[in-house]
Amino acid sequence: MRLSSGAWKTNYASDEDDLVRDFYVPALELADTYDRAVGFFSSHALALVSTGLDSFVARGGRMRVLASPKNLSEEDLEAIVRGEAARQLLKDSLADGLAQPETPSELNNLQLLSWMVSQGLLDVRIALRVMSDGRVTLYHKKVGVFTSFGDPLEWMTFTGSPNETAGGLTLNAEAFPLHRSWIDGQREFAVSERSLFDSAWNKKRPEIWTWTATSWLGDALRERFGERPPRTPVVYIDVPAKRPSAEDERWPSMPEDFRPRPYQRAAVDAWIQGGGRGTFAMATGTGKTETALAASVEAVAASVSAKRPLVILVTVPLSDLVDQWLSRARRFGFRPIRWDGQSSPAERQTALDAFRRADAGRTGPYVAMVVATADSLTGALREVVREFRGGLMIIGDEMHSLGTPNRLDALPPLPTFTLGLSATPKRHHDDEGTERLLAYFGDPVLSINIKQAIYEYRALCPYRYHIDFVELSADEAAEYKRLSRLIAAALGVGRDADAHIRARSNVVSHAEAKVQALAAIMSSPPDFRSAQHLLVYVGEGAARGAHESSLRRVADLLGNRFQMRVSSYTSETPSDERRRLQERLASGELQALIAMRCLDEGVDIPEARVGIMMASTQNPRQFVQRRGRILRRSPGKTIADVHDMLVLPPINHDMLDSDRTLLASELARAYELADAAENRNSAMQAVRERALAGGLIDEDFPWMSDLTDDAWEEWTRSEGRGRG
Repeated sequence: MRLSSGAWKTNYASDEDDLVRDFYVPALELADTYDRAVGFFSSHALALVSTGLDSFVARGGRMRVLASPKNLSEEDLEAIVRGEAARQLLKDSLADGLAQPETPSELNNLQLLSWMVSQGLLDVRIALRVMSDGRVTLYHKKVGVFTSFGDPLEWMTFTGSPNETAGGLTLNAEAFPLHRSWIDGQREFAVSERSLFDSAWNKKRPEIWTWTATSWLGDALRERFGERPPRTPVVYIDVPAKRPSAEDERWPSMPEDFRPRPYQRAAVDAWIQGGGRGTFAMATGTGKTETALAASVEAVAASVSAKRPLVILVTVPLSDLVDQWLSRARRFGFRPIRWDGQSSPAERQTALDAFRRADAGRTGPYVAMVVATADSLTGALREVVREFRGGLMIIGDEMHSLGTPNRLDALPPLPTFTLGLSATPKRHHDDEGTERLLAYFGDPVLSINIKQAIYEYRALCPYRYHIDFVELSADEAAEYKRLSRLIAAALGVGRDADAHIRARSNVVSHAEAKVQALAAIMSSPPDFRSAQHLLVYVGEGAARGAHESSLRRVADLLGNRFQMRVSSYTSETPSDERRRLQERLASGELQALIAMRCLDEGVDIPEARVGIMMASTQNPRQFVQRRGRILRRSPGKTIADVHDMLVLPPINHDMLDSDRTLLASELARAYELADAAENRNSAMQAVRERALAGGLIDEDFPWMSDLTDDAWEEWTRSEGRGRG
């Protein structure tokens, strides 16, 4: 589309028109270039002149700005013309004009301008007028030119007010005529006004002297405000004076019974200050979902105030989390729409219609929320999202699950707002995926680690960490070494070793002694056979040559030998059945759930008090989240217990490098889990003793030097426990 396709008035006045919404944004959405002479230079002028630029820049639009320096005396002006320290005087003037942004949207605009400079999309020149008698004055011409390329070339111009200052655009009653090159009777004015800018910019007017300031400005903007790429469409997070209230049933709002913790308020504020972009890196159980919904309400308030539509797309890794989001979003007044393997054709059509309605009605407020699993961002949903041009907020719950190339490519390229959620944003052994995720969602604006969550904010329950050392049998150790040699040989000649690596991991995951260790745990005081609310994590599949899976063997041990009420809980368990199993565990009807490839991400079972980790994993995300399932607070629950089975090779003088690799990887997990435990010192001591016995040294494994910490014990006893 070109400028001539727009609906333009002949005159605009700020007491009758919203100049940003009715003129600037529509013009920038259709223009290919934007030229502006603005009078005095200031960061406020730059921020206001760039309102609505995101879609313009995303299409490759280019901008040129001509301005006069601010706060220069007559002596300074004459010195500049004589060449006496001209460069420094102009730099100082530019620096004086860069004030602290007054609003988040102003900061957002300045960050975009900084990015435009680095990409060669913005040029800025400083102009002075040198009279024939030698006097020097400021260049006060104010002209704007929007141009769209094609045959014929189209442009439209305006002169005089509005000046891009807070007074010019938003406060005083200002007016200006608009002249269009394709309209008879206006073309002569459009040609003349375009020439005013072009002749000054191209140094064809002897009395106008200009200096290139782009590189100076880019460095200063980047240093003071940072930079960001364009996002489109534009709905800035300026919290409006009057926000939708709980009484206004049309729009989502904060529930009356929701009392955000200080860190939750801080997270939302930081996200707003970041222009509606960033990640909440919050420990499992600290309320990421509610915090994200609070941020969503702010995005809704800004969109409604701006009379713009907003669709919020929440992506989650599992259908269990779809159910959880639907329930919690309704509490905030959203009417969320489901999109996953269980959604009906009617639900899917409703979701598609929501996007199409928001896209078609971009001039009026409208809010919708769609909650989808990451794997379902395909087909019709992916197509409608990628073509969507209305206001769009993307929330990536357990964002690390979106880090694969296919899932990253399925995300819409230019959402208005982005919010990533994860206790562990870093992907295991995938630096590239981690970098792409953070580039998309934004760096963490708030981080809360597990120690803070437990001891400072008391959002989670303290826990004891019990290490259950399990040794490989002679046959298992021999198989582990055999596979290690095959892995080394394959990697040595550049061949794929994935199959051998999986087979070796399987040896560790299904070590025979683990079932014996579980029996010992259940038999030792306290007698777990009568315990309630247990979660047992087992490895997937079965040991090589075994007739039964680990899940079946554990279920047989607990259900038959110990006469416990147990049930399995796997990725194959239907969603409705999963919900029933969670409810039965919470009520005490079931004593334990035996989980395989489940109960890692986001599922809430606050009543769970004991976790037994039989599935050996070195993936921090998995073991951190499994711990998080046990640490949710619940009435009457004062402490939780985490049992972790560490598989060790036989420790003797004949240990190979592969043996030490296994030992180090298992002990590294133990270190991570012991670090925040209430019994940290004793658990750390056990880890270090095993490390030393296996020949590991501090230089190779820095965590080994972190054995005890008197300050830690004092902190958890006094400061940590004293906070509510």
